[in-house]
Amino acid sequence: MKQKVVIRLSSGDSKNRTKALKVAVGAPGFESVVLEGESKTQMAVTGGGLDPVNLMVRLKKKLGLAELISVTPIKAEEGNTEEGITMQTMVWQPYHSGVPQYYVY
Repeated sequence: MKQKVVIRLSSGDSKNRTKALKVAVGAPGFESVVLEGESKTQMAVTGGGLDPVNLMVRLKKKLGLAELISVTPIKAEEGNTEEGITMQTMVWQPYHSGVPQYYVY
């Protein structure tokens, strides 16, 4: 289920906005982030399977103060479907061979 989470940030300075955007992009289920408001102190995060409580815990740990304003579900429009485009997640497999072995004779 897609939902939109609106969060008020503690201050509108560029360092806090950058930190907040990094935290929001790293959240599981994230699809898009938009800064809203006159002074860009509100952040709207949309996504499917997005956990607002987990996002707030991460933001409060990183920024110190953040306020959850609203959580609203987004309904899919019937006429607006994207055909032929599928979103796939990338899974990185670690390199398991380890350190190369050199033999000295």
